[in-house]
Amino acid sequence: MSNVPPPLPDGPELQLQPKKGMSTGAILAIVFGVLAMLAVPFICLLLGILLPALGKAREIANRAVCSANMNGIYKSMYTYSVTNDDQFPPNLGILIMDGSISVNTVLCPSAGVNISAMPGDMTLQEMARWADANTPYIYVYPNEGSNASSDAIIMYEPLENHAGDGMNILWGDGHVSFETDDQAFRILRKQGLDPHGGRHRGHTH
Repeated sequence: MSNVPPPLPDGPELQLQPKKGMSTGAILAIVFGVLAMLAVPFICLLLGILLPALGKAREIANRAVCSANMNGIYKSMYTYSVTNDDQFPPNLGILIMDGSISVNTVLCPSAGVNISAMPGDMTLQEMARWADANTPYIYVYPNEGSNASSDAIIMYEPLENHAGDGMNILWGDGHVSFETDDQAFRILRKQGLDPHGGRHRGHTH
């Protein structure tokens, strides 16, 4: 008796039926679901790292804008003093009136007041008054004008302008420095100035 199995018959009997199970679409759905579950915590962690860094970078840029504003204001005040017996203008609005600076120059991007808050259809004089009333910069107005000593403070910001990190200070020789919270507090107190603000002198003519 032979142990060789008989040959398999031809025909439909040989058509192998696929094993029933999960479809490719279902498998992909599970894979993508798992990936999404893993991605959400990662994205949250990434945002937690990036958002504070972006906020810090924006604030540093705003400090630079304020420093450039103060530098431009000083140059305009010095030009004003040449034809006004070495005296600086009594307020910043006058510099807007004579066209040497713009309204934006007296606004700090960190202070929450921007030019879009200014009412429309204003005359130049009204714009100057609005800017002078809304600028966050504290104009000290030294009696010595352009002859003020290099350590005299011409202008500074309230501590609140830059999230309490410090402030820009415009000095008598025209340079601007950013001082940390503690340093600024000591410097201003030494000159009898309020670190949190106060109003500059004068009114727009």
